[in-house]
Amino acid sequence: MRYSEILSERQLSANDLVKHGDDRLNTFLAKIDRGEDFVRVGNTGTVKIDPAEKDKIVNAIRSGQTRTLKFQSTEGETLTMSKLEKTGEFGATGESETGERKMANRGNTMEGVLGAATVARLATRPGRDVSADDVKAIINRFANTQAPDPTLKSGGGEITFPAKAEDITDNFKLTVKLPMKNYVDFVDWEFMTADKEMLGYINNCINYVNDAAIVDRFARFFENNKRPDTVHVIADGVSDMTGRKTDIYMLYIDEEGKERKQRFDLSLKAGTTSQFGQAAAGGTSVRSKKKAHGEYGWEAYKKIFADFGVDVSAVGNQYLGAENLRDAVMAVYKKAGDEFHKELAGSDDDAEKKWLKQFVNNIKEHGTYNDPAVQLAQFERNKYYVLDFQKLDRLLDRDQLDLDIKMTVSKPKDGTPGWPSLIFYNRENPKEELIRIRAKYGADKMNNLIEKGALLKKLTKVRGN
Repeated sequence: MRYSEILSERQLSANDLVKHGDDRLNTFLAKIDRGEDFVRVGNTGTVKIDPAEKDKIVNAIRSGQTRTLKFQSTEGETLTMSKLEKTGEFGATGESETGERKMANRGNTMEGVLGAATVARLATRPGRDVSADDVKAIINRFANTQAPDPTLKSGGGEITFPAKAEDITDNFKLTVKLPMKNYVDFVDWEFMTADKEMLGYINNCINYVNDAAIVDRFARFFENNKRPDTVHVIADGVSDMTGRKTDIYMLYIDEEGKERKQRFDLSLKAGTTSQFGQAAAGGTSVRSKKKAHGEYGWEAYKKIFADFGVDVSAVGNQYLGAENLRDAVMAVYKKAGDEFHKELAGSDDDAEKKWLKQFVNNIKEHGTYNDPAVQLAQFERNKYYVLDFQKLDRLLDRDQLDLDIKMTVSKPKDGTPGWPSLIFYNRENPKEELIRIRAKYGADKMNNLIEKGALLKKLTKVRGN
């Protein structure tokens, strides 16, 4: 199925226009003012909206009463939002504002690529390091037999193939499940590799698979055990996306004829993002039921910082009575920073070690969902590395590391007030950051990102190039 056919299956909604602020709504209204065409859903033609309908549209969106919203075209036709195409200017995934195809979230797509690279390494006979051509051959099997279905939210399927060595034939199966927009990219090797960032991620994913001891161990096992194996590798980027870290696992039959499950315990990241965790603190739009600047947000912030081992409850009245959300967040971050500083500067070694253990365990929780086996694999354009968060336990030895904290405030380029960050760093080398907790305001959500610094990478890195 062609990419253009997949794009045609989208309807515009009123929520699309205000999902991330008013920019899209302003674009929508400006098109009406200029008498520009809107694309009909399914790319079946174009239509102009009567400028006299602008106030009706805006009032319905602002009041949340869009279910029955109808408006007129310049030709007197009755329209609804669902009769219009969700094009790139209104947030269509996989399409730029001017209509060109663009890459969907690379990290999600890389889960399929990692599955393909893994099965290529396991199945190559005789065993050897695999190349981009080997991975391309696996992915092209999906392109040729498992076309994307635009009516579904997710895409994927299964391929099976034999791997022959002398008189023994092993059978391999690869299952890939991805959000549809990512599956569309996954099955288009030429499009993926034309993107320089994605090409770098793919090459370093292949480097990882060739270096990974666990993949090499199983590749040798299947090739040399002198019996026909049945191996099933699953790359599932859809099921329970918000509640897990592991993206790849393998099913095989052991020597006793029993099915075994081998998890490749990875949290996969693509690009140079430093984020490895996050904690939301409520909604920011007028339609939010769980508002960040209210009781819900206050309870969320108390828990966020309590999980790291400090109590911010003393500024509750200041938070709830602040003139705006930014002032409220600044107050709670300042209080948290003061409490962290007290813990790090304490004179009671036993109490400090007890607090530090909770602090470290919460970092590990964000990185692995508290699964000790999970490691973070990050593929960048020019390198890859793997972090084992369990190595953070060395922080508990106060003779090895002395942390301190500082609070900073961002300086947005547009001149608007910035948002706070709490930075934990090595007191002996302040340029070495362990982590930072950073407030991130969005048009629909108040988020708090947990980001890794160079010190955390140095302490936890177990593999890389």
